[in-house]
Amino acid sequence: MGMITGLLLAQPSMDRAIEDMKDARESVAEELTEISSTRISLVSVNYNNTTSVLNLTMENDGSNVIPLEDFDLLLNGTYVSGGIGNTGYFYPGEIHSVSLSNVTDPRSVKIIGPWGISDSTSNIGSG
Repeated sequence: MGMITGLLLAQPSMDRAIEDMKDARESVAEELTEISSTRISLVSVNYNNTTSVLNLTMENDGSNVIPLEDFDLLLNGTYVSGGIGNTGYFYPGEIHSVSLSNVTDPRSVKIIGPWGISDSTSNIGSG
């Protein structure tokens, strides 16, 4: 009798736990879909040695809208405070340009978006 009472008392908790597991699985599936359809590319990187300005052009070649403040930037492997310094949204198919002042001797550039999606280059043009 005690065992039956125990099972009856545990049933609502078990139902909630099963529902929580289903919700977690759905959430993970949605996030995996977001990750797999997010892509960014550095289209061009140019450095003007006279003005110390680094110009980046990047493209959202995925299918998700990405908040621009979600981007981080590494120059020569070092984190740049403020990332790309923009607010707003980066829409699929859109090209976005960023200019960074007071840059010295850039040898590599890496942009990092949500979920660690990134692109990098050490092919830096002049101009």
